[in-house]
Amino acid sequence: MAGHVGKLASSTDPEYETRMRLAIDGLAEGTYRTISAAAKAQKVARQTLSDRVSGWHQSHRISSETKQNLSPAQEAAMNEWLILNSSMATPLHPRDLRARAFEITGR
Repeated sequence: MAGHVGKLASSTDPEYETRMRLAIDGLAEGTYRTISAAAKAQKVARQTLSDRVSGWHQSHRISSETKQNLSPAQEAAMNEWLILNSSMATPLHPRDLRARAFEITGR
């Protein structure tokens, strides 16, 4: 799938973001002279690369972070709590999970 370029490339290819980062870094360092050359060499979408270089576009992962209710640290605390409950064989109801998230975030 490394050669797949298209609408679903970023969601179906686990290496896509790595190649996109390499293309951006290569442009900044002068490895590639043009966006088209970088996109072709790294097998990423030229328009997406162009948008990222110009600051118009972010990866889905980065843009979704602002929509999350829990910060990464809060999410880690929640995971520890879930692991603790799992190790004690305590069944969790979704209501309890939501209540714990509310305790952590206050929203």
